[in-house]
Amino acid sequence: MRTYTTQEAAELTGSTVRALRKRIERGQLRAVQHGRYWRIPHSELERCGLIGPEGTETVQGTDDLVSVFAALERECAERRRLDQETARLRFLVTHVERITRELQRERAERRAAEARAAEATDAAEDLRECARELAAADFFTRRRMLRELRREAT
Repeated sequence: MRTYTTQEAAELTGSTVRALRKRIERGQLRAVQHGRYWRIPHSELERCGLIGPEGTETVQGTDDLVSVFAALERECAERRRLDQETARLRFLVTHVERITRELQRERAERRAAEARAAEATDAAEDLRECARELAAADFFTRRRMLRELRREAT
């Protein structure tokens, strides 16, 4: 059975010696210690997917890992940008909704003021008409009309 030192296994798999030692410490990679050195069986490297059956490097090479990591970084940056854009859009929507409510309130107030002005105009016209009738009436009719106006006012 072929065994490798951690240095040899690192060169063979494209990994680092430190990464292999960490796997051994965590129990993910079985190895036998001979004095100061660890010996890793070829079958263990195959079992963990670090090398193929012929001892070739697998897809887990450092170049592939770097490209995957770069893609993940780009994806995270895009996600952060989208989150910021979403927050900005939520703020804008809230602002637009507030302005819309204020405009609706102002329109309602303007309509109410226009209605009051129309009522005041109608009342003023009624008073002018009444004043014309009073000016044209004789003494007794004027007296009767004034009594009726006082009764309506109370």
